[in-house]
Amino acid sequence: MLFIQKWRRVFTDRIEQLNVEYCNSALNGETIVSRLPFRLLNGLAHLVIFVGKEIVRFPSRPRKAKIIACVGSYNHHKSFHFAFASRDDTQLATFHNFRHAGAPHVGLLFCYLTGALFVILLPFIWLLLDRSIVRNFALVRLDQFVLGLGNRYFVRRFLRKSGAEVLLVFSNLQVYNHILIEEANKLGIVSVFATHAPVGRGQRELTTDFALLDGDWQASIYPPSSTEKLITGSARGMQLVVQRLNRSNATGIIVATNSLTRDLAAIEHFIGLIKERYPTTPIKLRPHPADIDRREQHRLICQRQGTKFSDPKEPLVLPDEDYKYLATAMSGVLTDAALIGLYPLIVRSPEIDLVTSKLPHDYYGLIELGLAKSINLNDPHLPKHWKIGTELEKLDLAARQDWDAQKAMNEALNAIVDKQLLTNSTYYFKDHQSDKNPR
Repeated sequence: MLFIQKWRRVFTDRIEQLNVEYCNSALNGETIVSRLPFRLLNGLAHLVIFVGKEIVRFPSRPRKAKIIACVGSYNHHKSFHFAFASRDDTQLATFHNFRHAGAPHVGLLFCYLTGALFVILLPFIWLLLDRSIVRNFALVRLDQFVLGLGNRYFVRRFLRKSGAEVLLVFSNLQVYNHILIEEANKLGIVSVFATHAPVGRGQRELTTDFALLDGDWQASIYPPSSTEKLITGSARGMQLVVQRLNRSNATGIIVATNSLTRDLAAIEHFIGLIKERYPTTPIKLRPHPADIDRREQHRLICQRQGTKFSDPKEPLVLPDEDYKYLATAMSGVLTDAALIGLYPLIVRSPEIDLVTSKLPHDYYGLIELGLAKSINLNDPHLPKHWKIGTELEKLDLAARQDWDAQKAMNEALNAIVDKQLLTNSTYYFKDHQSDKNPR
């Protein structure tokens, strides 16, 4: 009996380590979303869709290069492009659901098909899983669950044929990335993680050999591990900071909605309260880029309230626009707003708090760093005399005006390739200044 309990624990831990985004107990399963009425039906649909995509998109042979950068989404590719696209020792490769012209593809079909054999044993496996979050994940995201159980022969062969000495990935969350990291480790390929988006509290320990992190705060939230943390700033932050202006004398507010603000009637009431309390304040409403179904509802609110509609395909704010604040429920866009000079306001209400209370407090550290304040959805007050200082650099070193994050990231990667870095250390590239004029 003791052996079975131990085996169950090891098996559950293994699934959690491969699927950090969904199985992280600190996030209480909040990222596991079922769009279909039955969880298993949702999982089977995902499995069929992704197997189908792998069938019609054949993998291709990689060329030889010292570094292979594997990207699995558009955001991953953007981060790669901003930071490393000019390197002649680096090959771009795609995997999962992302394709890019001319880039070889890491095929996962064999991994999916061999893992899918375990669907027959799913009732037994489901009973073995001893945590409700992992059980829920196994059904809702059956595709990723079986991928973690599949045979990785062709993934390993792809990495071997690339001749790479370094694997570069842009996420530490999904099973796809961990499969690549584990197979690289077996082949003696050094693995490097470079963030592509804001990272919040509740992280699991890093599993790569090195990590290129945005700032001091980000490095502090990861549990201790053997990963060397290199504080370089981020390519994403670098692109945002060039848009930064001093907006302390502006007056307007951008209201951005997301999945936590489903009640658009409450948002319209919020806008009405701001208009009543601050009649000369410019207001614009911005839907989430993925919220396509409600785009027209947002436009109707703008018409009724006499406010401006903000197309999510366009920048948050243009240089000549009179906007100071960005108000939204907890979202990574808050960090984007801070980096371009806006003042982030975290929308609070009993309904929103009920959801966010399941997540780590002050998820992105913006309250702790003095980079955001709360605003009551039902009684909004704008913090007129609030000033943001140098705390922004702790969030992303790219916010320093004399900093060149792209150069720092490439110097760090050069040191990794040349084996100039020691193990089990945290490196701070804080004496590295841009060769360009300060922004």
